[in-house]
Amino acid sequence: MRVLEDQMSLLRVEKETIEDDLAAVVYPLLTLPNEITSKIFVHYVDDLWRHKPQRLLSVCSAWRKVALSTCWLFNRVTSRHVDQLAAWLPLFGNLPLTLDFTSYYPSLSSEFRLLCQLLSDYSSRWQSLTLNTMGSGVMPVHLAGTFSSLTTLDCTPMSSSTERIPMLHAPRLVELRLDCTRLVDCCDMIEYLTIPALHNLTIHFTPYWNWGMMGPLVARSRCTIRHVELWMDMMDEATLVVDFFDELALSSVRELTICIPTKDMISTLFDALSDNDYLEFLPILEALKIGDVQFQIPLIHIVDMLSVRTQRVTNKDGTMANLKSFKLTFGSLPATTRSCMMNWARRWTKRWKNYATSNPKD
Repeated sequence: MRVLEDQMSLLRVEKETIEDDLAAVVYPLLTLPNEITSKIFVHYVDDLWRHKPQRLLSVCSAWRKVALSTCWLFNRVTSRHVDQLAAWLPLFGNLPLTLDFTSYYPSLSSEFRLLCQLLSDYSSRWQSLTLNTMGSGVMPVHLAGTFSSLTTLDCTPMSSSTERIPMLHAPRLVELRLDCTRLVDCCDMIEYLTIPALHNLTIHFTPYWNWGMMGPLVARSRCTIRHVELWMDMMDEATLVVDFFDELALSSVRELTICIPTKDMISTLFDALSDNDYLEFLPILEALKIGDVQFQIPLIHIVDMLSVRTQRVTNKDGTMANLKSFKLTFGSLPATTRSCMMNWARRWTKRWKNYATSNPKD
């Protein structure tokens, strides 16, 4: 009997060895150290984080164990289910929290209040907050608190709100993006918002813009905005850009990105970018990007705009004397238009090289 038991033990050992060898071929991740598997999970969720980490939890017991011990998997919150959030939030430990807050609850419902209360308990750890509220107001009054770690705020209100929005205290906020169908929906938040550390400002223009809100915000915050990105709608005019900078009195902008949807805007915009009297920050501007272009830009507009860099007007340096980078990016174009744009780019590059040769200081 003892001999038989020894043989059975040897067979079990051989079986485990064979199973491990097969697993290494069929399921190579199962043979990796937990630390490496954890890093793979983190990269997977970073790329496809909308799928949420429960997919990893449901594969097998080994993956579930590794996933539950990986805090980085749970510091991005997209779920609207209170029970699921209550189970997830303790798992991210002391890590900063990225929150994508998309609400479809009625603003006065008990579920919505419970959800806001749950999230508010972790407000001191919020690092990035995306607000996309459909039917519940812009930033619900139930989301109160001091956001001492918040550095990025992305606000997309989709409906008007009858609720007052509390003061948002975010002293470390560096990046603010407003993508508003109606800026008036943000009026309460902007009225109380103070952002002394703001460096990056992204705004999506709409026909409902109210410039009177943004000027006091920047003046009150005494922030030094370095990068501004403006997206314009089809109904907008390029003069809105000039009005925007006049209202905000920005003089510290080093990088400017403008996305223009129509060809008619380009001439007005380039005229504004060629005149110190319009935009006071132009002499210190270092990078200019015009993005998402889906039409041919007349070559003369670009050459005229860039040529004023070396001109001196009323004892002042050229309009963009410090410009070090100028970029054009193009959206999807038909094949024929794309071919025309390539030919246009070659001609523009050749002409610019000739201009640079004759002006070596550039």
